[in-house]
Amino acid sequence: MLSCIFQRQLGLQSPSVLRNAETTRSLYSLSVSKSKCFAPEHTSAILAMDIDVADQRYLLSGSSDGSLNIFDLDNVLVPQRHKFQPVVSLNHSSLFQRNSTGVGVSSLQWYPHDTGLFVTSAFVGCVYVWDTNEEEVIRTFELEGKIYSISLSHCATHQSLIAVAGEDPHITLCDLKTGHSIWKLSGHQGSVCTVKWYPNMEWLLVSGGADGTIRLWDIRKPGPCLTTFDRFSHAKDKELQEKKSPKTPTRVRSSLSSPSAPLSSPLAPIPFSLSSPSPSPTRTRAPLSSPSTPLSSFPLSSPSTPTRASSTNSTPTRTPTTRASSTTSTPTRAPASRASSTTSTPTRAPMSRASSTTSTPTRASSTTSTPIRTPFSPRSTVNSKAHEGKVTSLLFTHDSRSLISHGSDKKIRLWNLDRGTNELVNFSGIQHHTAKSSNSLSLSSNGALLYCPSHENIDVYEVRSGNHITTLRAHFDNVNSTVFAPSGLELFSGASDSQITLWEPSRVEDVVEENVANEAREEDEEDRWSISEEEGW
Repeated sequence: MLSCIFQRQLGLQSPSVLRNAETTRSLYSLSVSKSKCFAPEHTSAILAMDIDVADQRYLLSGSSDGSLNIFDLDNVLVPQRHKFQPVVSLNHSSLFQRNSTGVGVSSLQWYPHDTGLFVTSAFVGCVYVWDTNEEEVIRTFELEGKIYSISLSHCATHQSLIAVAGEDPHITLCDLKTGHSIWKLSGHQGSVCTVKWYPNMEWLLVSGGADGTIRLWDIRKPGPCLTTFDRFSHAKDKELQEKKSPKTPTRVRSSLSSPSAPLSSPLAPIPFSLSSPSPSPTRTRAPLSSPSTPLSSFPLSSPSTPTRASSTNSTPTRTPTTRASSTTSTPTRAPASRASSTTSTPTRAPMSRASSTTSTPTRASSTTSTPIRTPFSPRSTVNSKAHEGKVTSLLFTHDSRSLISHGSDKKIRLWNLDRGTNELVNFSGIQHHTAKSSNSLSLSSNGALLYCPSHENIDVYEVRSGNHITTLRAHFDNVNSTVFAPSGLELFSGASDSQITLWEPSRVEDVVEENVANEAREEDEEDRWSISEEEGW
């Protein structure tokens, strides 16, 4: 750090280098905040949390007993204690007078464009749209089965849909404007555990199910999903396929040197060269009264072919005169000809003495190009699984070009969305996924670090390399949700011990004091061992 500051003073480095170095140092040294904490307002396990995108200052949390709290991160209501008190407190249980079981908050999210609305879901199968100012529910969607995850698009300008994933093997789309569920996306073989909208495409979304598949959907196209992600599909395999695929056009044109080559399409362009010395057929028009005759079924004759005398009568249908033959064709029958006895029908090309070669429009071309499959093109979904177990959480990277998935098979996988392939990043030391929320994963503000709950701890990994950086320890029960402040360097975690913990970068003074304390502790232990050895223990 001192070298960066010195080089910046000399003008050898730009300010962004020093800023990135300080951000990296801060993110790698997160610890429990010693100056800020949250008031213990929740009395049960915290299952979901979210920070609004519009103002980036309000933290929304929900627990298993249905309670909801909103904290203002820019305003500490108790300065002497540095505690965050909730500015709004709500509860799901007030909406269920008869049955109080299953009222826990399974998922929640702020409305992307305004903090006046937020959406929550309960395990009993209900989705609620809340008015923050009035502190009441303004819309309710009652669905079948349990609900595990909901998602709102951050870039939507033409739709206001809520994607709902739950116990049923389909994704339900609910419209905020009309208050009705308008569409269902079917394809999973079991329950759908998590769903996420694309960050930069309002019509695309991805889902992860209990069948171990990750599916990509386009809500504008009814039917099956666009693609499924396969854990055995790698980028190297895609490169080999691109090298082996023939680089030939899809349309094959007829060559002048081989007039008998078939046309690949009735509308394919026909090359013609006036400087060609070899005889080549000329183009003949189809009769106007035979619309079923394809254009490419007529042969070509060369203008250099010598003419022959013919007294064949012409019909009212105008046909261009050729040097090779004056034979005419009619829609129903062919007139008698002294020079030629060739007849033609509306579905058959006329024959010429000078050239008896005909082209069959229905004949397929022998040379075709192999299309390169992209993640946005349909593909087979048989045996295409992303995880051995169920997919529990999905997360897009900040550049929207990669997807991170976490499954119950103790695997975290990084997917390339441009190719739809597995990046083969090895995240080591993954424990069994115990989080009860589909939004358990989170990324740092620069997108370089991944925070993954692991029992009562939080493991920190590098996204591109998969290296394990450190483990954050502060909770006494399983961590269910993590969220990173979009505009800062703070991490928030909620666990089953009903506590919200704030993690912030350690100050240099605190690090020095901690190192000095550790060294003093080690020296004391060495002295004790030396004394015990001298006394003969």
